[in-house]
Amino acid sequence: MNRRLLRALERGGIVAQIDANRWGVWRSKDRRSRMIGSVSDAEIDLLRLREILRPLGDDTPMMLVWSGKPAGGHRSNANAKTLNAPDPDARGPMIDLIITRCHDPVLRKLIRETTQLYRADTECACDAGRIAGMNWDGLALGGRIGGGQGGGRDTGSAMAAKAAARLRMIQNRLGSDEVRFLDDLMVREESRAKLARLYGVRPSLIEQRALASVRSLHELYKTCTKVSV
Repeated sequence: MNRRLLRALERGGIVAQIDANRWGVWRSKDRRSRMIGSVSDAEIDLLRLREILRPLGDDTPMMLVWSGKPAGGHRSNANAKTLNAPDPDARGPMIDLIITRCHDPVLRKLIRETTQLYRADTECACDAGRIAGMNWDGLALGGRIGGGQGGGRDTGSAMAAKAAARLRMIQNRLGSDEVRFLDDLMVREESRAKLARLYGVRPSLIEQRALASVRSLHELYKTCTKVSV
């Protein structure tokens, strides 16, 4: 994304959807003023994935504003130079690559929202750190969820208990190896080359593996309302 547009957003501007694949950028929250540029839907999905932009109210069409997070993004080592690039560096996070290279807006939304849900659950559970029997320190580093006798009992917040229940369901349904892959893809934000090396898959095929994993996780999240804590 153009640095001038990023700077305008950082200083209080907005972006609003102007058609199915484009978003306009304004220097202020008054859309009656002059639009200073536009960006693609894929670029917006990437910025939302990194939690750099957030919705402003419930207006239609949707408007997004700066979240207050640095332009470097969510957890990755990405920086403003990376955001300026039309296609993220192949050495950067694989999750960024599959977002920007996806031409289907519905699939991009699925990837972004599923990744955000998984990150939110792992962060919630790790931050609580008080649910018996769960290896949250290991999970924060991209490891597996350790079982135990706690049975998901919540000694902290109800939100943390629900996150734990969802993660336990994912662990049980997908297995430890797939959870480790999801952690590396979404939480640790490993590169395409690193994922290919870790999982013995050719770099040219790892994107397909990543998309399949995201879809499987999405299907599980659709059933999460039935998970008890």
